[in-house]
Amino acid sequence: MKTILLEVSDADKNAMFAKSNERKAFNRDFMKQAIENGFEVGLSFKSDNDEYTMPTTKYRIIWPVVMGTTKKGNLAIRGYHIVGQSEKKAIETGIRSAEAENEWRLFNTKNIKGMWLTGRIFTDLPSNYNPQDKSMNSVTVSFDKNKALNNRTKNNPPETEG
Repeated sequence: MKTILLEVSDADKNAMFAKSNERKAFNRDFMKQAIENGFEVGLSFKSDNDEYTMPTTKYRIIWPVVMGTTKKGNLAIRGYHIVGQSEKKAIETGIRSAEAENEWRLFNTKNIKGMWLTGRIFTDLPSNYNPQDKSMNSVTVSFDKNKALNNRTKNNPPETEG
């Protein structure tokens, strides 16, 4: 069983981004269901925060693990950034279209311009996952492997394990 993409091929990327034309605006209930079921999610994202504002929307694939309120009072998603462009990486590298792979990130929901299910699922989280996330003041929903497996048997999830 493949749970973390250590290297992402062009074919993998094409498959993950294929459903981006089905994206919808950020929806709290939709994201909650994705977290509860372990559904991989694609995001169109445009940072607009205290540190920087992105000039364009960037696309990325994440495993959403927690949704809650940050200490600053913002609704946010803690997710494992599987692949996709990253403003933080662009700033670090000086390359405008730089991508991040296999990194934990915090996504302010006000910056999520669109979201879609990739058709893939996740079950096991990376070993460096910290359920005691210090960035979150309160948690609305968090991923639970056993509950996700149970939910999937009821809800007919996407077919492919990520």
